[in-house]
Amino acid sequence: RPAVFKHFRVPKRQDWANEAASSQDQSAIGSKNKPTTMMIRNLPNSVSQKDLISELNSLGFEGTFDFLYIPIDTGTMGNVGYAFINFVNAAWAEHCQKLVDGYSIRNRHRRNSFKVASVSVAHLQGLEANLRHYENAAVNSRSKARHCGPVVMASVAPAASQLHGHLEAS
Repeated sequence: RPAVFKHFRVPKRQDWANEAASSQDQSAIGSKNKPTTMMIRNLPNSVSQKDLISELNSLGFEGTFDFLYIPIDTGTMGNVGYAFINFVNAAWAEHCQKLVDGYSIRNRHRRNSFKVASVSVAHLQGLEANLRHYENAAVNSRSKARHCGPVVMASVAPAASQLHGHLEAS
């Protein structure tokens, strides 16, 4: 039976960074690799994938991530409060963690309502691990028509080549 995403099931106190670092699983962080996939928590429930992509682009991350997934509560059709984003390299992931952690994200349905984001290392690392995990998941097959499954970004090359200049200027 497929997992059903509900707000009360969201892991709020899980320390994915320590779990990933101590894991022997190849889908977690390897001993030589730095993390590229981040988990952004405390998203307003009204934020869609399109909204989050726009927000990240406005913060200078356009073209720097190749995968994004925001689980949807099937009861309310709002997100469950977190997202997974895989960046093209570890430097961009680290930059996201520094910039977005503590960033206020506006609830688009309430004019003066904001939530403060929290960014941590995700339990799955890398584009391939995320694609493998979600390719046969029920969420992928049932959500294609509603545009709420995982998103793989088409073009990331231009921003990846600008990494060093952008981060040094910051």
